[in-house]
Amino acid sequence: MAQTPHDQAYDRAQARLTRDAARRYQQPDWGAEDPRARDAYDRELARTMPVRGQERR
Repeated sequence: MAQTPHDQAYDRAQARLTRDAARRYQQPDWGAEDPRARDAYDRELARTMPVRGQERR
């Protein structure tokens, strides 16, 4: 294991990373998808799915 039992620098860095991750997790947009990816998905879905019961060609 890379961590030694009393590695203070490692402990501080790990605590900081954990706090940062917790802070990001609590933000309202955490886990939100990229708007560009959503637009591309919507375009592909509209292209491949029937509209009002009619197949798009």
